[in-house]
Amino acid sequence: METQTKQEAIRAVVHGMVRAWNSGSGDEFAAWCEEDADFVNIFGMHERGRRAIAVGHDHIFRTVYAGSVMHYSVAGVRFLSGDVALVHVRARLQVPQGPMAGEMHSVPSMIMRRTEAGWSVAAFHNTLVGKPPV
Repeated sequence: METQTKQEAIRAVVHGMVRAWNSGSGDEFAAWCEEDADFVNIFGMHERGRRAIAVGHDHIFRTVYAGSVMHYSVAGVRFLSGDVALVHVRARLQVPQGPMAGEMHSVPSMIMRRTEAGWSVAAFHNTLVGKPPV
């Protein structure tokens, strides 16, 4: 598979995750992840496994991020091998109300792997963009 085609497939996964977020479905969001995927959120909370990722996202979609709108743009793809890629994303989250109301920016890093079923997220680590203290 040529590099451009692989990058398009990876971008399709990223866009699928955005669609799932914006529809408020933890199951759809987690479906892009491998069964034993690792997920670290902006607060450093670590979940392991597709089911835990789905349950956690369903919870935030009903509470602190209810009605939120996510925007992802792929900032870079680096192939670590033919079937493994490091993907950096720029994320902008708009939250209409509640304790997290406002706009947040973060930089998710994903390790994606290609299997017979296609590309999926093996690891996701999200870092909140903030102003350095100095």
